[in-house]
Amino acid sequence: MEPYLGAYIDQCIEHALSRLKQWPRSNVRLRFEEIEVHSWPQGGSDTTCGGGGVGGQMCTSAQAVVIIGPCGDAWVYHNRPAYYLPDPTPEFWEALRSRSFPGATDLARKKLTR
Repeated sequence: MEPYLGAYIDQCIEHALSRLKQWPRSNVRLRFEEIEVHSWPQGGSDTTCGGGGVGGQMCTSAQAVVIIGPCGDAWVYHNRPAYYLPDPTPEFWEALRSRSFPGATDLARKKLTR
């Protein structure tokens, strides 16, 4: 694993731990043991990696990181916080199984959350 990749995944985990839904003990911070972390390299059709905005027309590889909380909500990252899914749909779970998430700009069309 590249040295920066470990730091990037650590940053994603830290971001998600403070933002995912918690069990009724909402005043207590989530622990690492309470979340699922999935990560894989995923290509994008341009240099924004699906994040929208101005980007070059070039296939770009980004590290996708998906963090699922104990209540079933999830954060998806493509080199930055891409989107939050408070109530993932079956399409989300299929995208996770196939390791193929849309970029943030395509999220509305993909129906990954209710």
